[in-house]
Amino acid sequence: MPQDDEQPPALTDAAALADAVRRCMHDLNGIFAPGLLMAERLQLRDDPLSRRAGDVVADMIARAIARLQPLHGMADALSARQNPDIPAQEHD
Repeated sequence: MPQDDEQPPALTDAAALADAVRRCMHDLNGIFAPGLLMAERLQLRDDPLSRRAGDVVADMIARAIARLQPLHGMADALSARQNPDIPAQEHD
């Protein structure tokens, strides 16, 4: 049985999951950033094939990030359930 200062296991599990999702999203943003920078460089080239390659890479990364955004929202929802006094984080 939890003591007064302990949270029930379900809430601590939810907090751990929310924290893991946030850390994973942060790491993935770090992984995607160099790809986006390279895509931007390709998009500025005079060669049409290079520009097209930059467009493809930038679009691919944008789609991957868009697919991951719901996970970030779920992590915020879990945190909000656990800590209703803390406002949700803003996402890009």
